[in-house]
Amino acid sequence: MRLLAPIFLALAGLAAAITVVLHLLAVRRPQEYTLPTARFVPAGAVRATSMARTPTDILLLLLRIATLLLIGAALARPILQPERSDLGRVLLVDRSAAVANDNEVMERLSALAREGDLVLQFADSALPVVTVSDPAGIQLAPVSATVGSLTTALLSGQRAAAVLGDSAERVEIVLISPLVQEQWDAGTQEALELWPGAIRLERLRAATTDSARSVVMVQLPDGEGAGSDPVAAGAALAGKVALFPIVIARTGENGGSASGTSSATRSILVRWPVSGVPNGWTVREVRDTVSAVVAYDFASGNAVRAASTLAGPFERSGVAPDLDGDTRAIAWWSDGEVAAVQRSVSEGCVREVGIALPDGDLALRPSFARFLAALSVPCDGGVASLTPVADSLLQPFTNRGETAVPFERSSATGLSAAPLVPWLLAGALALLGAEWVVRRRQRGMPEAAA
Repeated sequence: MRLLAPIFLALAGLAAAITVVLHLLAVRRPQEYTLPTARFVPAGAVRATSMARTPTDILLLLLRIATLLLIGAALARPILQPERSDLGRVLLVDRSAAVANDNEVMERLSALAREGDLVLQFADSALPVVTVSDPAGIQLAPVSATVGSLTTALLSGQRAAAVLGDSAERVEIVLISPLVQEQWDAGTQEALELWPGAIRLERLRAATTDSARSVVMVQLPDGEGAGSDPVAAGAALAGKVALFPIVIARTGENGGSASGTSSATRSILVRWPVSGVPNGWTVREVRDTVSAVVAYDFASGNAVRAASTLAGPFERSGVAPDLDGDTRAIAWWSDGEVAAVQRSVSEGCVREVGIALPDGDLALRPSFARFLAALSVPCDGGVASLTPVADSLLQPFTNRGETAVPFERSSATGLSAAPLVPWLLAGALALLGAEWVVRRRQRGMPEAAA
């Protein structure tokens, strides 16, 4: 049990002590003595206050003390507080496309989970937290089409851990995931640093691993150097971002094709004219501006990475063609308008990008490299290569002492208010009534005797 306002109980105890002192101060008639000159004293009641050696009216004293203590206890607002276990755990379970084998996830989770643990499943967003009641009967959500975000998982897990701290002395976060670079973004390191202890890692096998990635080849308009083109500069800085060779044509011509049929030699053609208006697109009569564009790593409808977003002062020059069975959107402006499409051809696909890059260093940022990776997934729905996060990057967060972090009770959240307050007040009222009856009887006893 916990008192939300213990000061009132302390004040009630002080009031009870004062009541006892006042009760011992007796007002009584002094002993009478006959004096020769007493006839000259005016008639009247004579009383004197003295400290009683033995207390009288014990019942009245006890009733008053009990009444004060009951009122103080009611104002102190007692609540019931459950017993805290020694260790509570939050299990962060990866349900994204980064997981190679779902059976491995279930085996690892069944071996770790125990009654009372919290299970939080995540992909590109976190699912509601589930409390484990039967470790053998945990139901997992289907695997997502996206790789997901470790930042989302870690922040959601820490919020769940704060709630668990009200029922556990120490709390541990367990991350069950392949931990690939595609899940790691700019906020992941900061999210890890927010947790005061070490994160316990249970690493799974990634969906695919292929170290032989390809660089992006950029075809520039005649007479233009690579140094003057932002896409060429960004591609050179990004390095190997594609599983298969990707060719970006920076002209508006329809040259090039998706060539080859072998999975080891096929390439991906991206038509990305400097003007931002590929052939077949409609030129806007009035250009407008937009703040961001987002692309998913779609491959035949299957997203294999999380969203890649470019933010900047974009100027839109073209309007995408109508979508049909052979043409579908692969990137959108922040207002929902299509920014890039993919057309199916006999030898694969051709992607058309209607984005004119603004002046500045946007193409040199890591977000641009992720955007290129979003344009480089196989056309036939094959899974792109995923790269495990290096152990050296994780060591600062896995070697920070104990994984179980001590937790103080964060708040009264989740604690049930005890149904004692109304009963305590009712008891105090009953005692006040009893005190009044006893006092009235004691005053009437001399009158009855007379």
